[in-house]
Amino acid sequence: MTDSVKNLVLNDNKMLGPPTASFPAANSQQRISGSDKNARKGSRSKVALKPGRSLMDWVRLANGGKDIQGLSGKTVTVTPSELAKHNTVSDCWMAIRGRVYNVTHYMEYHPGGLDELMKGAGKDATELFDQVHKWVNFTSMLAKCYIGPLKPDTIEQKLMKRKLKTSTVKKDADGFVAPGKLIPTKPTEIVPRYDWYEKEEKIFLSIYTKTKLIDSTDIILDCHDEQSLKITILMGEKFYLLFIRLQHEVSTVQVTSVNGNKADFVLTKSDSTLKWTQLGKGLDKHDTVQTEADREIIFRDCTVKEINQITHDTKSYTIHLPDKVYYEVPIGHHVIIKDDIEGMEMRRNYTVCLLSLTAVKRENKDRGTTIDLIIKHYSDGALTPLLNRLNIGDRISMSDCIGTFKRQRLKDANNVYMIAAGTGITPMLRIINYYFIEEAVPNCRLKLFFANKKEVDIIWKDQFDSLALKYPDRFHVTYILSNPNQAWRGLKGRITADLLKAFVTENPFTVQTNSISTPSILTEETILKGLDKLYAICGPDQFTNSMESLLNGMDVEKESIHCFLG
Repeated sequence: MTDSVKNLVLNDNKMLGPPTASFPAANSQQRISGSDKNARKGSRSKVALKPGRSLMDWVRLANGGKDIQGLSGKTVTVTPSELAKHNTVSDCWMAIRGRVYNVTHYMEYHPGGLDELMKGAGKDATELFDQVHKWVNFTSMLAKCYIGPLKPDTIEQKLMKRKLKTSTVKKDADGFVAPGKLIPTKPTEIVPRYDWYEKEEKIFLSIYTKTKLIDSTDIILDCHDEQSLKITILMGEKFYLLFIRLQHEVSTVQVTSVNGNKADFVLTKSDSTLKWTQLGKGLDKHDTVQTEADREIIFRDCTVKEINQITHDTKSYTIHLPDKVYYEVPIGHHVIIKDDIEGMEMRRNYTVCLLSLTAVKRENKDRGTTIDLIIKHYSDGALTPLLNRLNIGDRISMSDCIGTFKRQRLKDANNVYMIAAGTGITPMLRIINYYFIEEAVPNCRLKLFFANKKEVDIIWKDQFDSLALKYPDRFHVTYILSNPNQAWRGLKGRITADLLKAFVTENPFTVQTNSISTPSILTEETILKGLDKLYAICGPDQFTNSMESLLNGMDVEKESIHCFLG
């Protein structure tokens, strides 16, 4: 290694590698790089907080009796003009969903930094909040900062705004629209339809999505109260909702098949003697297509079914969903776990994964009824100490699945480059399983660059090594440790620009090495491009943002990069 490269490695070590374990950990919604502009709007970066400014420190401050609201607990109605006056770092108010908060004291505790928080200073920050972290329970987090309700606009103000938004169309003397001023026709939205029939003790239900190809991971079914049936079908940026108060109660509900543009369900009557004259009565937003961003986050009381120790500080959890609730989580999507910590509701995102690289799909009786998670525990974390104390049979509150990663991306890509740090490996586990087990893609090539602190921190190292030996021309894993012991013979330090370039540079896949000085790794310096390539990144936010920036600097196509945050 040349002196210049050594110096580059030393300098880059300060900012590019995964930081040491600290709280708060990276837990935010996933996003897509490149062409998905809406997802990019929701991206965020964390900043290094001062010592004593963790989430638990904020909880202690909020519960410590200090007047962080600024009005000695008195609530007042706030007008938009009054709200606008409080727009400085030393006096910062903002409104979220009609509620005004004094966030002045929260400034130094905000993981996204002061500048990000100031974007909503003195104004209604609802849209900004939803773009970045809609999943956060702000009413609990900022409860002690609550000022009062935001007074709505007067009728005159509303009329004025409506008038300004109303577009005018120029017409000629006869009242016809002038040439070149035709009003564009809004395309007709295709809404899925459903049908049903009764046969003895069963009700058979089918939903036809018409144009959207779906699979079993796109279905969320909830009939846990025996008479209210809610079926959500995920369709990319939109979803279809069937929400019905059934005519009679049912004892079981099953997803029998999902194929192409059709999903079939079977409901078993609680009373087989009752005849059904209708499926039921439509409830709120029944039989509608809505945007995915507007999908309500539903939490359910779930049961811990199994716990296994993965590493010295990491465990796997198998969570059982309530009866008559079914969903298989799409690859790369996550769930939210919440609990009350010292009077404040805490929420954390966890990517749904597998319990083995070679795991096959669960048997039909178990599919869609359990969720597998891998969680690293931090002693000073807000939620993980509680999770670390869980026992089999304990209950936890867990949400539906959330995420932006599209399965089609895996169908398009035959060359996959995965860059992960710590438990950022979780979405990669299912990606690997997809290519080698679930779909058994014969011509795929996958490379994994896996960063950790110490060798004992590496999750499933034996499984990765076994897979690399079994498929030497299709799977390659490289480990790098930031704090290894003297016996470690692999890469050391952080992932630098040179290391990453070597990793993504095309090579024959038959050479495995632990040093970038090996000439065969650097013979080709053509960065792989195209939609048949996928660059997947996951780890702490600082790590993810740095790796994405380095790939962009190597002219890797943005559409080929997907960043998992959370």
